[in-house]
Amino acid sequence: MRSFRAVESMGPLHGFPHAVKDLQPVKGIRDAQRKWIEFRDANCGFYYDPEGGSAARLASQECVVTLTAERAYELETLKSK
Repeated sequence: MRSFRAVESMGPLHGFPHAVKDLQPVKGIRDAQRKWIEFRDANCGFYYDPEGGSAARLASQECVVTLTAERAYELETLKSK
């Protein structure tokens, strides 16, 4: 879904490349992050329905932004440990 790509270019909100880079010593963080992105896309894709009009697109994007912000917070918490 092309809408997810737009979120990945949001800089600080998405911010995962920097967070993951800072967490390189944490075993498996890169693999876990890739799998998390797959989960996010599949989970939020559930809300996207081409026949659902603009409300479905908004629900899908809200899901992406919310999960991404929560994940960024989680990664920041790991970095501070």
